[in-house]
Amino acid sequence: MKPKPIAPIVTAMFLLFAVLSFPSAASADLRRAQTIELKEGWNSVFLEIVPDDPSLDAVFANTPVTMAAAYYPKNSSVSFIQDPDEKPWKKEGWSQWVPADRPEAIVNDLFNLQSNQAYLLYSTTDFVLYLSGSSDFRLPDWKPDSFNFLGFYVDPDDPPTFSQYFQGSDAHDARIYRLEDNHWKIVAYPGIDKIQPGEAYWVWCDGPSSYPGPLQIDLPGSGAGLYFYQEITRLRFSIENRSESPLTFTLELMPNLGGDPAVPLWILHKPSFLEEELVPFTTYAPDVPLGPGEEVKIELYVRRASFNVDEVSSLMKVTDGFGDLYYLEVWAEK
Repeated sequence: MKPKPIAPIVTAMFLLFAVLSFPSAASADLRRAQTIELKEGWNSVFLEIVPDDPSLDAVFANTPVTMAAAYYPKNSSVSFIQDPDEKPWKKEGWSQWVPADRPEAIVNDLFNLQSNQAYLLYSTTDFVLYLSGSSDFRLPDWKPDSFNFLGFYVDPDDPPTFSQYFQGSDAHDARIYRLEDNHWKIVAYPGIDKIQPGEAYWVWCDGPSSYPGPLQIDLPGSGAGLYFYQEITRLRFSIENRSESPLTFTLELMPNLGGDPAVPLWILHKPSFLEEELVPFTTYAPDVPLGPGEEVKIELYVRRASFNVDEVSSLMKVTDGFGDLYYLEVWAEK
């Protein structure tokens, strides 16, 4: 039997209350891993998760990482970039960390790692850093007429080229720099060179932009995930093609580690213009690709009769034909 959606105004009020009262719905089932391969010297890293213990002292304990720096833009724009050996963190907007046993640690102003954040890391030797933590979906926040220090969520098995990723944006030209052998070098062949997961770049933004990549995901509420609080049975979100080419995508509810129950969901299916039905959701892909600028609405319902614990959670994997890869939090209360 199709669940009855609650009134829109009640939904909006409860979403606001939920966001303010429950800033994080993460649980063990929302955890995933990120592997970062560090080279000796400077590394430009994009962190996709919130580590279980985000303290830099904890993350980099017993590792060869001896310095970390992050750029938090303030009022001024970045019109040029410096190589790490030129110590850019001495300028406004930079924060740094070194181990507590070094005298310079007294001026540390970077203490915790954040997801969706770019970092410069100095490693004394080649090293593989294994991290685990929770996903935290956020769209890029572009600073206009400036270089932006950031990375992108891409499929490690089939990442896009820079040209493929930015084909739908007029604000991003070929001024993209990647770190190689401790020096920033321009991406000379954006139609050939591929974006790498976990790597951060300096990308010029010409004027204001809200470009999210070829695939734009608009989520309800806080925009960080799909949260079915007690009074919420239905959630809707949209996916839009921001590229200049037809786009297909796939949604997949990931199985939970340790055999914990996943969030049981229905998806609203419309076999024809006059028909609609609820069917169990595990995966979804549109019948035909989205044209440039086209959008599709996804409507999900939680099946609370299918679980008897206080809360359940899962990750939803989102992929498309351009090499984007996102993980969305899905969480439900009994």
